[in-house]
Amino acid sequence: MIEIIAYHGWGFDKSIWTAWENSLGHPDISFYTANRGYFTEPESAIFKQDNSYKILVAHSFGLHWAPEDQIKMADALILLNSFTRLPDEVSLGSLRSKHLEKMIRAMEIKLKTNRTSLLVDFWSQCYNHPEKHFEWNINNEKLLLDDLRHLRKGVFSATYTNTDQRVISIEAGMDKIVLSSRLNRLNEHFRISNSHLVETAGHALPFTHTDICISLIKEGIPIFEDYESGNDYSGY
Repeated sequence: MIEIIAYHGWGFDKSIWTAWENSLGHPDISFYTANRGYFTEPESAIFKQDNSYKILVAHSFGLHWAPEDQIKMADALILLNSFTRLPDEVSLGSLRSKHLEKMIRAMEIKLKTNRTSLLVDFWSQCYNHPEKHFEWNINNEKLLLDDLRHLRKGVFSATYTNTDQRVISIEAGMDKIVLSSRLNRLNEHFRISNSHLVETAGHALPFTHTDICISLIKEGIPIFEDYESGNDYSGY
């Protein structure tokens, strides 16, 4: 039995994982999606089986709101364009760091005055596609704003040194949201087992290149070999 919990990033909701759920469909794979609550009511997700193989998937800011106990509990951790702090490899006070802070402050103001335009701009940058739009109505504007402020100042501070945990990092080569390489800083917090770069993808990597991401995950986690061979996972 395999259990997977997925955490989306800022400005998205759990429906973004539908293609993943369909692609990973199997009687012995349970795919759960947590919902932050920006557009619909928040929903938590938990691992339900004691003897399952547990995988936690985090896209971007999803790493920052995934529960620490679940990160520790997971047999495998999948980091999709994840980061520990938004300026990342850039020293605080540098020109790029100042630019990011100015940019996020401008986003905070726009969220209050023209939030629909802000989100369309953000989604377009994520997908590298002009006028990318979702028909989502904002449910919790305060949470959107609070998390945006966390992006500007927040730091992922926990460190996980479980040598048995398999950690796979997949990054996008055309990411317009997080501009610098995250791998060195991620290595300060996790023991990265495998790292991959998808050159043609943007920040919405897991949703524009779903098949590539899932293929890399299956290659990096041996238990999926049973899936490919038609075996079940009930004896794990």
